[in-house]
Amino acid sequence: MSTRRAKSKRRARRRAVRELRRPCDRWQTRLRWCLLILLAVSLVTVVPAVGRTVGRARLHTAREQAAHRHRVTAYAVTGATGRGTRWTEDLPRRIPVRWRDTGGGERSATVEVPSDTTKGAPVPVWLDETGVPVRAPLSHDKAVGRGWAAAGAATGGLLMVFLAAWAGPAAAANRARYARWARECQAVETEEYPEVKVREDAVLQGSEGALLEASRDADVMVIAAHRRTHALGLQLGPVTHAMLHHAHCPVTLVPVPADAS
Repeated sequence: MSTRRAKSKRRARRRAVRELRRPCDRWQTRLRWCLLILLAVSLVTVVPAVGRTVGRARLHTAREQAAHRHRVTAYAVTGATGRGTRWTEDLPRRIPVRWRDTGGGERSATVEVPSDTTKGAPVPVWLDETGVPVRAPLSHDKAVGRGWAAAGAATGGLLMVFLAAWAGPAAAANRARYARWARECQAVETEEYPEVKVREDAVLQGSEGALLEASRDADVMVIAAHRRTHALGLQLGPVTHAMLHHAHCPVTLVPVPADAS
């Protein structure tokens, strides 16, 4: 019996929350779920495709470079130490090096070496088919890593698109809510109850937190509660329930019909 009562209370609580939700809240929820589904489908399909495409392209580049570049051993003409400031002492340096080609001729060039290279130390140099110094060919691990990096960048881009697609409608809905509240306050002040002075105060905070903070300086707080016509009793939403239990001033609930939104 206790399990049935608990389930009945949970169902009643969910129905009460649905009763208190406005039309704009409903379409915002639907939009959020649609965007989340699109995001999930994109993460499953687009991100792996981007990672595979970039990874395969980088692996092809790595094979091409390995096939057209060869390594020779050169020797440093000067040392790399003492060529930087204390801010750049650990960075690679460019120094002249010499090596002999396949025909026995002496070649020289300026290449990038570690900062601790000494004079006469052997330095690996990669050459292309024409004998010009080039960078080392891309390794297999780096090619795969760039594929993963592209997948990560695609994930970040999709998240940014999702946030942008959600932020625009959310901001429009908030502006519509604020405008409606202003019209309602003006109607109360000028039409129905001209003797009541209304002060508009919009805050960027959750409903429960904003109302609890406002209750500290209030004499009484009046909250509208929607009554469900097909059930007995007053079904309370989470905001109303929080105010009844945690407000710092007396709380008055005013039942209103479910269609008076």
